[in-house]
Amino acid sequence: MPAIRRCQPLLGTRVEIGLAGACSEDALHGLASLAFARIRALEGALGFHHPDSELVRVNRGAAARAQPISQDMRAVMTEALWMSRLSDGAFDVCVAGPMVQAGLLPDTCGHVEPGGDWRDIHLDTAGIRFARPLLIDLGGIAKGYAVDCAFQGIPAEIDVCINAGGDLRMRPWRGVTIGVRVPDGEHVRSFEMRDAGLATSIGRRGAHASAILDPASGTASSDPRSYSVWAATAMRADALTKVACLAPLEVDWMRLAGGQASSLDTFGCTMELTEASAVPSVIRA
Repeated sequence: MPAIRRCQPLLGTRVEIGLAGACSEDALHGLASLAFARIRALEGALGFHHPDSELVRVNRGAAARAQPISQDMRAVMTEALWMSRLSDGAFDVCVAGPMVQAGLLPDTCGHVEPGGDWRDIHLDTAGIRFARPLLIDLGGIAKGYAVDCAFQGIPAEIDVCINAGGDLRMRPWRGVTIGVRVPDGEHVRSFEMRDAGLATSIGRRGAHASAILDPASGTASSDPRSYSVWAATAMRADALTKVACLAPLEVDWMRLAGGQASSLDTFGCTMELTEASAVPSVIRA
């Protein structure tokens, strides 16, 4: 069966697309090119670092009046606000304000009032509106969404794996073994896939990881472990890893969100936070 594997620098990482199916290699390359184009368009629209992006326009204007938004931003924001309610604010896209103040994001959008959170975001048919000047960043969820969108463009009869720096989605996934790198080391632990989507985040900032800020305190996580979460979609898994880093012992939200999680420390030890099932799981690494 013909198979291809391609890689491009996107989403601040390397995006790898592997395809296999009963068709020509040219057809597979065409599908991969369309998938890369979809990811590139989403990066331009939802990226905090792109001055002409839809996200920057929303950040600049939503406190003054409702901003019309694309279906893509609506889908991401609907999931983000649901995740914020479920985790009682442990996941909050409004963390962008403290990240700008800490120098972790560029200051491209002007004045921000302190104390704003996800409850100040109003999403309705008119678009999105902020109750006060605040900033949102979709870096904790949009990469997974981009993977999902690219995945959905691949016909069902084609085997596919899309991996954006550890945020991945694949078909088929049952019986597939993947490797997760132990934090600050070269050792890789192997795990069997538990659902179609997987994402991994490291709690503490390091050479290969950005900071994960606690929305409540504005301080960065100091947890040296990484957390890998399986879910039905890469977007769901992507968002859940941030909550796992900040609240690793609070597993009720994980079950409600349909996730399974595990974590790894620097020695590669694993502690199961939930049982493998049809809901998301976390691996602490």
